[in-house]
Amino acid sequence: MLKKKVIIYGIGNYYREMKEQIDENYEVVARTDINRDSLEGISSIETALSFSYDIIIVMIQDIQTCFEVIKMLIKEHRIPYNKIVLGLNISSQNRWDSLDINEEGDILFKADGLSIITKNIDEFNNVKDIFCGDCYNYFLNDKTEEIVLDIGMNIGGASLYFESRANVVKVYGFEPFPDTFAEAEENFKLNGVADRKSIEYFSYGVSDVNEHRKVIYNRNMTCGQSTDAEANEKARKSYKEWKLISEGDDKIIEVEVKDIKDILSDIYQIHKDGNVILKLDCEGEEYRIMKRLEEFSLFTRIKVIMLEWHYGKEKDLIEILKRNQYMYWSFTHERNMGGLIYAFKEN
Repeated sequence: MLKKKVIIYGIGNYYREMKEQIDENYEVVARTDINRDSLEGISSIETALSFSYDIIIVMIQDIQTCFEVIKMLIKEHRIPYNKIVLGLNISSQNRWDSLDINEEGDILFKADGLSIITKNIDEFNNVKDIFCGDCYNYFLNDKTEEIVLDIGMNIGGASLYFESRANVVKVYGFEPFPDTFAEAEENFKLNGVADRKSIEYFSYGVSDVNEHRKVIYNRNMTCGQSTDAEANEKARKSYKEWKLISEGDDKIIEVEVKDIKDILSDIYQIHKDGNVILKLDCEGEEYRIMKRLEEFSLFTRIKVIMLEWHYGKEKDLIEILKRNQYMYWSFTHERNMGGLIYAFKEN
């Protein structure tokens, strides 16, 4: 059987680690690298593309660089998207099914029979945490129906994950940022959600009031955007330090938030029975939401809480949990900028 002819882009440590497997399965016609000037026997990208080839394998582990290389190959060198393959698929240790590339140069993350479009490293890492890191893999030892609130729905990865669980009968997703909401809709359509009607999603955020707010939005900060102005500015500072966003991509937008009291009261009316699962990843709004839930005694049916806290005020959340008879465990992220709290109660 003839081997596919391939161009290798990226000949660093990952390529050297996988070289034997590549040589066994492919005919390498050229190798190229962004640092080719310091390497012997490496072609320029223009010379490499002059060879007859079937696919280009991008042998780079860093996802941010993968996005950049994919865009460069498609936009600058007019390479068809279906002739570009990520070398990350070669490793047998991956917990995803595959990482494909679409016409726009986005990475299509496939896992557990689902397909999720990710447009930047922020989105990719979020989906990877959900499907490979099992960050929402809870289990209740009964067969009671479960209703999930996905507050901070983002591009829809968590909602799709929750929907696939055996006892979940409904997922309610909330995402206030229009561009991010549109990405979630695209991912839901890709996975046939409209036909099943098991995810209901809303283009507003959740807080302790009903109001409209103006915020700075940056398309490359998908997972750090907040409807809370102070939290949003802190996130922007970090993303700038990490060189993940540029102010040239900033725009002022208006978003809507609604009161958790009204939202959850309505859900309790629709679902008279069932365990409620609360997921909060809303970049600073978690403090207002948790206080509001306590204020109106709305924790009664919330069996499990999985939340990400931000900017060092986790003690306030832990005290609320204690007062409402929750058991919990927590984790702090590096540099104490935030962390995770998982809480549950038996009755």
